Amino acid sequence: MRCEHGFYLIEIPIPVPLKTVNCYVTKSERGWHLIDTGFHTEEAKAAWRHALAEMHISPRDVVEIVVTHFHPDHMGLAGWLQEYTGAPVKISAEGQALVQHLWIDKQEAELFGGFAYEHGMQPRDRETVQDYLNGFSKYIRPIPEFTVFEEGERFVWANEYTAISTPGHADGHMIFHSSHTGVVVAGDLLLPKITPNVGYFPGFQANPLKAFINSLRKIQSYRLDTVLSGHRYIYSNGNQRADELIRHHDKRLLEIIALLEAASTATQVSEKLFAHFSKALDPLQLLFALQETVAHLIYLRDAGVVHCSKNSSGVTMFSLEQTVHLDADSL
Repeated sequence: MRCEHGFYLIEIPIPVPLKTVNCYVTKSERGWHLIDTGFHTEEAKAAWRHALAEMHISPRDVVEIVVTHFHPDHMGLAGWLQEYTGAPVKISAEGQALVQHLWIDKQEAELFGGFAYEHGMQPRDRETVQDYLNGFSKYIRPIPEFTVFEEGERFVWANEYTAISTPGHADGHMIFHSSHTGVVVAGDLLLPKITPNVGYFPGFQANPLKAFINSLRKIQSYRLDTVLSGHRYIYSNGNQRADELIRHHDKRLLEIIALLEAASTATQVSEKLFAHFSKALDPLQLLFALQETVAHLIYLRDAGVVHCSKNSSGVTMFSLEQTVHLDADSL
């Protein structure tokens, strides 16, 4: 079991293509702290029981569970872990509000059909994703009793860490930074090798890609020597990775501009952008591909590069505002 700056890396299996989520266990004078949790599945519960037993940690030795953001691979097992340990579960105030909005009030499942139709998703694909969302509650229940925190709150773990708001991948996303060590518990902000999904959905951030890029620029003022990532592996030089992620999205924006030779739906753009995917896509990948494409188109719309309007069927069409000759520095 890898330990880095007092954080033990626990890889929890998740039922999506990423296969695992990185959770962390660390100790303070008060006891043990868990950061992120996994989906609520039997495999995840078994993995947590095994990890805690291997570390000789009694459930009652756990004094705090912290969630970087509300996505189910990070929050889904928090309710069960709260029951198992008796520890408080802490999430950003915005994250708690979104859990209520999306999953307790079931707004995600209710809003998806209209969103998917508006952006041209085919009926078969809409049905596939809708069925997945309708059965999604099993992965996140029971909902824990949350204790909320805000940006700037301090957490005393192996060292003192400060919560920093970094929306974009998720509203309410928080990272935790130690100015003493340059270690950052980064959630899904700074993933190595892969890019975090940045997607638009009604009721969320109006321009999520802009928020994500602003978050990356914001953290550049911090020393990010060691990144405890939410997926894949722990790595060094988060400042460099933030630059790489900004450049990736600059490139993706230019790719989308090149695809808008004629007015297109977001689905049509997405199918070209993610042409390497097979047609037998996982429902979550179908959803993510559309959401990410819409997020980039909204960014371009707000930058004055793309125009959108509804056709006679109520489907949104995107087209270039005018003949544009742009490079990444223009966006």
